[in-house]
Amino acid sequence: MQQLINLLKSVNPNIDYENEKGLISDGVIDSLSFVMIFTAIAENYGIEIPLEEMKPENFDSADAMLKLIERMNNKGQ
Repeated sequence: MQQLINLLKSVNPNIDYENEKGLISDGVIDSLSFVMIFTAIAENYGIEIPLEEMKPENFDSADAMLKLIERMNNKGQ
């Protein structure tokens, strides 16, 4: 989890990723930040995230993103 938090903070260090649960739904991050986070996750974790997984609930919190990463990693095995 800490690796993901560090990655997220590299995109925007002013967000409390450890506690925020509505990054998308509450408008904490804008569309540019979303694209940057999406790209950083895909590149850093070496995963391909299908379009159908690009939904707010997968990116609303660090926990949700970690679950998505784990799901994509397991899918590739």
